Amino acid sequence: MLIFQVPPPQKPLTAYFLYAEDQKEIVRRAHPEVKGLEMYKIIATQWHQLDQAQKDVYEKRHDVLKEEYKKLLEEYERKYGPVERPKRYF
Repeated sequence: MLIFQVPPPQKPLTAYFLYAEDQKEIVRRAHPEVKGLEMYKIIATQWHQLDQAQKDVYEKRHDVLKEEYKKLLEEYERKYGPVERPKRYF
């Protein structure tokens, strides 16, 4: 008999990655010749040029997602036990 393990909830994206997800398509349209890593370099440069008020929008979104994650994680651990995190070797 196979037993399937229910995966734990995933951690939310950071404020920067939320911004990058929002900007990816915009940058792709503005610079169709740019691919992969170069696109993320442009997004990173834009992120560093944002003022704190603009970054706060994404940080607040992250905070909301983080609270939702904590609730989901608590519920998961109540049902299935503590989440085992893989060991890091560095």
